[in-house]
Amino acid sequence: FPSHDNQDTSEAILITVNPKPMAGFTINNPIQCYKGNSFTFTDTTSSSVYRVWTMSDRSTNSDVEFTKSYFLPGTYNISIEVTDNNNCSDTLSKIFVVKPSPLAGYIVSNPVQCLKGNAFNFTDTTSNIQSRIWSMGDLTTQTDKIINKSYLQAENYNVKLKVINVQNCSDSIVKLIKVNPSPNAGFTVNNSSQCLS
Repeated sequence: FPSHDNQDTSEAILITVNPKPMAGFTINNPIQCYKGNSFTFTDTTSSSVYRVWTMSDRSTNSDVEFTKSYFLPGTYNISIEVTDNNNCSDTLSKIFVVKPSPLAGYIVSNPVQCLKGNAFNFTDTTSNIQSRIWSMGDLTTQTDKIINKSYLQAENYNVKLKVINVQNCSDSIVKLIKVNPSPNAGFTVNNSSQCLS
């Protein structure tokens, strides 16, 4: 039989364990109102080389930073998968919210009137709101749903209604009303005291 000695003839194998990146990103404001919503997503991962953003609607993006607006209120999810040069990856998800905004509206009875005897009636037609404020165009304000208003000067007035719903989202609408000057009636008589002919 061949003889064996007790020497270790195995070779050492060097292995490398690379750290994986830690995915991170910011959202400029994760809770916004529907009207004018604009979400900016920024990758803050320090060691990422490749990234893929995936939105709730399955759309994707690979930019370091991008902005997106949403056309419906709701709760949305966004995730980012980052990969470094060693092909190590990490994923992070966050949720953000688009709150419903009211749609301001009002009607005004007869928006063009004469100064003498003018009486405007404004009615807020907005639904599901918590509060409102009228700016009547003459530096006065009101908060009632129905406003009866008379103006003291003949001119044009921009009447603005701002409404706020329970989600603290707002909308406003402005309409122009006109108060025209009234004529001043007058006449003369050539001789106010005359004899019967």
